[in-house]
Amino acid sequence: MLVDYDPTLRSDTMTTIGVSGGVGVFLTRRMSVRLEVDLPPWHASQQSGRARLPHRIEVHSIREENRAPSFSGLIAGHLRSGSRVSVAILAGCTSATRSWRNSGFVDYLDLQENVTEHHEVANSGSNYRWLAVTTGADAAVSLTKQLAVVPQLRVHSYLFSDHTSLVFVRPRVLLRWQF
Repeated sequence: MLVDYDPTLRSDTMTTIGVSGGVGVFLTRRMSVRLEVDLPPWHASQQSGRARLPHRIEVHSIREENRAPSFSGLIAGHLRSGSRVSVAILAGCTSATRSWRNSGFVDYLDLQENVTEHHEVANSGSNYRWLAVTTGADAAVSLTKQLAVVPQLRVHSYLFSDHTSLVFVRPRVLLRWQF
C-alpha cells in the first residue's frame, strides 16, 4: 500500500491510497538492488464556473483526473543487517507516465438562462513520461524469519519536465517475504 501525494496537480486534489510492489536481490549482506512499481489511483479535482457575456451565459463543470504510475530501479545500502529491524537507504531512478482523463459539460444559455447548447466533455490520454532521481529509506521490522513489515518513504524529484521544481512523495507500508 502506498500513500500518493502529487503536487503537480491542482491545489484541491487530495492525497490517495494506491498499491506498490517490488522485487529485489541482495548482492552482499549490506547491498541490494530492487525493481519497484507504484500504481496510485486517480487524483481528482472538480472545476466549475459561470460567466456572463454580452450575448450569452456560459456554465461549465469539469472533473479532471490524473495519476502517475511509475517503475523504479534502486540500489539499497543496508545499515543494520541481522537484527530485528533493518534500515536501508536507497537511491536510483524512476520513470513515470502521467495519465489523465476529463469529463463534464459546458452549457451555453441565453440571457434569460434557457439552455441553447449543451456539450459533453470526455477525453483521456497518457502522454507525459518523466524521469526522476529517487531517494528513500526502509525500516524492515521482522515478524518471522522470512516475513517483515516495511514502512518506506520514496521521494521522486522529476527532471526534464514542466514541473522540474516539484517532487512526488510516496510513503508506503509493504509486507516483505525474504527467501
